Amino acid sequence: TMMMFRSVTVVAVAVGDSLVLGSSQGARQIVACIIISLGGVMYAWHDLHFDFEGYVWGLMYSASMIVNSLYVKSAFDRNKDLSVWTKTYLNNALGTPIVIGIALWREDMSQMVAKGQSLSIWGAAAVTASCFMGLGISMSGVACRSVLSATSFDVLGNCTKYLTLGISALMGSRNSAASIAGICVALGGCALYSPAGALVVNAVLGGSKNRQDSVGADENTNVKDKKSK
Repeated sequence: TMMMFRSVTVVAVAVGDSLVLGSSQGARQIVACIIISLGGVMYAWHDLHFDFEGYVWGLMYSASMIVNSLYVKSAFDRNKDLSVWTKTYLNNALGTPIVIGIALWREDMSQMVAKGQSLSIWGAAAVTASCFMGLGISMSGVACRSVLSATSFDVLGNCTKYLTLGISALMGSRNSAASIAGICVALGGCALYSPAGALVVNAVLGGSKNRQDSVGADENTNVKDKKSK
C-alpha cells in the first residue's frame, strides 16, 4: 500500500516542478507520470484496507516526499558551489535529529540497546556494511539530484523500487496477477518518461507521419496520371 502513496507523488511533483521550479514538462512526461501513479494504485489495490492511522501516515509520507523533492532540488540549484559530499553531510545532519526523535517516541530503546549488545561479529559487520552502503546511496542520490529535475529524480526513485519488486516477483515472491500487472504498468510509465521513451514515441509518430505523407504523395501521383490520360 505504501507504494501507492509513493507513486502518486510523481504527478504532484511534476506540477510543482513546473509551477515552482520552472521546469518544462511535455505531454509525454505528464502522461508517463499518470501511468506510474496508476501502476502504483493497481499494485496496491488488492491490499487496500482502510485504516485511519495507516492512511494518515501514508498521506503524510506522500506530502513529505513532494515537499522533499521540490525543496531539496531548489536548495541544490541555489548552492551549486557545494560539493556532493557537503550536500550529503548537510542532508543527513538535518534529518538525523528527526529520526532520533521518532525512534525515542516510537521504539523501545532498551530493547534496541540489548539487541545491539548481543550482535555477533558477523552481525556487527553486516550493520557496519549497511551504513557504508547507505552512505553510498545517499551520495549517489545527491549527485543525481544535482543533474536531474525534481520530477526526473522522483521517477527514477519509483523506477528502482518497481524494478526491485519485479525482481522479487521473479524470484518467487508471492504476488497477485493484479500486483504484477501494476508493476508492469508502472515500469512502462518509467520507460515512457525516459529518453528511450522519447525515441520510441518520435519513431512511432514519425513513422505515422511518413506513411501519411506517402499516402498523400501516391494520391497526388494518381491524380496527375488521370489528368495526363
